Amino acid sequence: VVSEIALEGGALAITGIGQHVLVTGAGWHMVDVADPTQPRRLVTLETRRTLTAVAVSGDRAVFAGEEGTLVTYDIAQPEGPLWQSELRIGGVPRGVAAAGRHVFVVGSDLVDSSPAGAPRRNGLLVVDAVQAESPKVVASFAMPSAAQSITLRRDRAFVVTAALMSAPKLGAATTVALFIAGQLVMSLGIDNYGLLGV
Repeated sequence: VVSEIALEGGALAITGIGQHVLVTGAGWHMVDVADPTQPRRLVTLETRRTLTAVAVSGDRAVFAGEEGTLVTYDIAQPEGPLWQSELRIGGVPRGVAAAGRHVFVVGSDLVDSSPAGAPRRNGLLVVDAVQAESPKVVASFAMPSAAQSITLRRDRAFVVTAALMSAPKLGAATTVALFIAGQLVMSLGIDNYGLLGV
């Protein structure tokens, strides 16, 4: 451990951006880690909702709230972030990723608010956030099991899901074997393509 910093409200998610780190929980914190031996809290913002996930794209930070909201802040000035919008997506958002004009949200019981939209038991929502003050859902995808996390790599989205629903159909031994096989295949891919920079 190089250093520590006490932050109120716990830490549910964290992401790094340059020399700063965003930490979410009961509100969110921006911490300057330019000198890792002496992290310095720049700002703490309390929110009405617990924030469970965070993603950053450019000067925009997007937070998923446990009460089914997507909240956007302009963080161009780290010591004075500005609230931009809040989009009600319902359900339980568990992961969020942002790239360019789009925000990707995964979770359970999310609501597609587009004209042809409908509630999704488990799924992925794609939000067009080019107009920061009025983001809107532009696509949604159902998933066979609960989505837990999402990350983006080039033009691909990788979603981690819980396969608990498959255990009764496949059996416990088969489900565990598939989990292990999946981890082996992913580790080979990560190693082969150097996805973690090693």
